Amino acid sequence: MEEGRAQLAMDVSNDRKERDSRAIRWVIDSLTEDGELEPFIFSIPGTLSSTWGKKVWETVAEGEASVDMLSNADQALALVLSNSGQISQHMATPRSDGSLRNLGRAITRLLKTCTAPGILPAEDHRRKRANACVDAALSLVLSIKREWEWFAESEVMAQTLLYLGDIERIRGDVPLGSDSTTVARRTCMSIIAVRKMLQTPAVHDAAQRIIARLADVRGEPESDKDLEAAKTAEIIDRRLGDVWYSASTLHDELSREVEPDKMEERLHEIMLSNKDQIAELEYTWNTLGWAEEVDDAVISLVGTMVTATGGVLNYLPHIVLRWQTDPRRIPEMGMCPIPTYLMPQLIPPRLLIQRLWVCPWLFRSISASGWGVSMYRPKTLGEFSAPELRVTELRELMATQMPIKTQLCRVQDLRDGGLVYFLELFITAIRSIKAASQETSRPLFIRTFQHIIADWKAYPCAIWTQQLLVNLLRQVLPRDHDPPTDEVPGYIIDEFLSFVAKVLAEKKGPHVNEAILMMEEYINFCGGAQEIARMAISTISNLDPPDPLPGGLLTPPV
Repeated sequence: MEEGRAQLAMDVSNDRKERDSRAIRWVIDSLTEDGELEPFIFSIPGTLSSTWGKKVWETVAEGEASVDMLSNADQALALVLSNSGQISQHMATPRSDGSLRNLGRAITRLLKTCTAPGILPAEDHRRKRANACVDAALSLVLSIKREWEWFAESEVMAQTLLYLGDIERIRGDVPLGSDSTTVARRTCMSIIAVRKMLQTPAVHDAAQRIIARLADVRGEPESDKDLEAAKTAEIIDRRLGDVWYSASTLHDELSREVEPDKMEERLHEIMLSNKDQIAELEYTWNTLGWAEEVDDAVISLVGTMVTATGGVLNYLPHIVLRWQTDPRRIPEMGMCPIPTYLMPQLIPPRLLIQRLWVCPWLFRSISASGWGVSMYRPKTLGEFSAPELRVTELRELMATQMPIKTQLCRVQDLRDGGLVYFLELFITAIRSIKAASQETSRPLFIRTFQHIIADWKAYPCAIWTQQLLVNLLRQVLPRDHDPPTDEVPGYIIDEFLSFVAKVLAEKKGPHVNEAILMMEEYINFCGGAQEIARMAISTISNLDPPDPLPGGLLTPPV
């Protein structure tokens, strides 16, 4: 009979789910010592690995919501009674904190023991506890549908991620004594933490200042700021594209090997054969002084984002670099100061042009004084070129169409909440993590993606957000010349295509047509067996899926 009662008690039922959720709340509220709490924190990811465990934790969260609603109702009733004189104000019912908030405080407390010096002297114990707390917080955030904010204090989580990043080099390397899955989980937690920490008025205001500075150039105070800013961005794109091409052409010429005793002769040859490129660089630098305030606003936004994230943004791969030291001799007057951080997604255009322009300025300086008496005589001619010409991220950026216009869309998206910007962080990270191709990491990355887009309907999804999304689609879909290591996993491509279809459904414009064309090319590239892409095209076009041709190829677009 006892075994029968135990078996009945363990049957899957609503009663058991309620009992299990009460048990979890009891454990959370009862464990007060760190030594007792730590094993429970270690067990949380395991409890969320099953469908039943997720349902139980959802019940815990629903109970938390009920406690909040009841507490608020009690508070309101107490306030009414106090105003009527039936009870005194200080007798108003206090709001219950709830078990999940207690759990959040407990995780925060354990994280502090990892980052504060002297509390846990053993390095292995500190790292093990920090990883366990990060894994527990990540599992809870990704598994519980209800949006909740008490998994840990943002500042403490940021300190922990920085600590683990310093210890285990989160920038894509597999740390010693760990595995790539650990790096993947920590990277996903970093993206989620950054997403939360950037949702601040300071970031939104800094983004709006860039838009305002771009719009002010047009001198139309009563016009649409976003529209005027877009026109200015197009002008900068034309000028920046020309000077980058000119600087790259000069760089290619300067990088050729030449004997030391013939450097002066070769330099004069380059100056004579590249007069147009030199003139283009000098002209653009002299005429783009009005963009200095735009630069200041961009640099301010970058600094605000780095500060708001406590430095966690720096540890995501390929997001935050540092401006390289320029070994060249530069003019003493009229130069913009070089900031600390370089974000390829947010480039100060005039500062970049300044770095490119120094090359022809040195040409003029040497030509005027003579090679033999010049104060600047590099060991190789290639040292005349700006260091930025050798930065992979900038070279890839300048190979795209209209980088500043795309940057404006990114700034507008950040001002509106950053829906696509956080997807950009996610896609950039997943392309750098070796674990992304492993089947064991598939649920983690899918849930992280779904977490980022879960509340997408709450965002404006204006035209600039749509355009930025289409630009990201171009990076997500594979192409013939992409190396396999840079490819986004197919399961994320499917998730992304479904999301793009939702956002662009019933939308019109060249960017929508471009998205459909890219999806059709993707289907043809993969041999036609891409049902998700077909359904995405159908959703965007509001048409039946196109019939395949023999061999699985789509009918070419009319």
